[in-house]
Amino acid sequence: MAYNRAFNPDALPAHAEPEQAAQALSQLEANRKALRPSPNQAPSNPNAQQPPLAGGRRPSPAGIPQNSYRPPPVQINPQQHPINNQYYGDSQFSRLQSPPPTSYGYASRPPIDPANARRTSHETNQYPSRTPAPQDPDTVDLQPLFRAANASGTGSLTTTELGSALVNADFTPFDGRTISSLMRMFTNSPPNQYLGPTITYQEFENLWRFLAAWRALFEKFDEDRSGRISLAEFSKALTAFGYRLSPPFVNILYHTFNDRSPIQNQGMSFDLFVQSCISLKRMTDVFKKYDDDRDGYVTMSFEEFLTEILRLRD
Repeated sequence: MAYNRAFNPDALPAHAEPEQAAQALSQLEANRKALRPSPNQAPSNPNAQQPPLAGGRRPSPAGIPQNSYRPPPVQINPQQHPINNQYYGDSQFSRLQSPPPTSYGYASRPPIDPANARRTSHETNQYPSRTPAPQDPDTVDLQPLFRAANASGTGSLTTTELGSALVNADFTPFDGRTISSLMRMFTNSPPNQYLGPTITYQEFENLWRFLAAWRALFEKFDEDRSGRISLAEFSKALTAFGYRLSPPFVNILYHTFNDRSPIQNQGMSFDLFVQSCISLKRMTDVFKKYDDDRDGYVTMSFEEFLTEILRLRD
């Protein structure tokens, strides 16, 4: 079988289509309200320190809290997630020489220690890049950020304007292809507009919460708290997500995206981590369409292959 019984494509933040993202975010909102303690209930961690708020700076979901709680490194059970250490015989990796992984879809989300539980991914802590955000993203007033980025004054952000609103914790901008991918996921605007696709304020809010959910995952696997994901951390993340991929392929996938970074040899930034996971999920979904018996192999015509490649292009 190519999939675990626990296969669950919704275990991670939705990222395939805007409709799926909206549905998942609605469910997160319902769960958050159900789990929110009453005003008279003492906080679960009264000694937790919140970083000071600095005025005049603006929030970004890509920033990393300097003093916020970091969950312990994810412990991978090798019996549950065995790593395929078989290397390919072809040094160019032009043809897969080993069977596809037994679980190339997402499994359930890794458990969180209840004693030190963070808020749900929908309620991720502050993300100070240009401004520390309030504790709950739902309370963030994104209007100033949205208006500052909307240089055209149209009330909707173009792809360029969206890129100006999103930065990583080290103030490096999001990769252009990541911005384009996020725009396609959340916009409902006609693609043939004069200014190209645009994103409304409500869509921008949904995108913000989407990135906050991914931030929680990014921090979980950033074991050394460097603000970047190393190759080893990336491999652990894919294993925890339910993939069983060979080390050579993980290395190729990692460097395909990490090499886009303007800062070399320091690890994968948050935006490229999100983009790599989105791309892997999209490729997995395409493969699944042809893998009717879920054995990890497909038969497709040359034109079908070319068509799917073109559809996956950023």
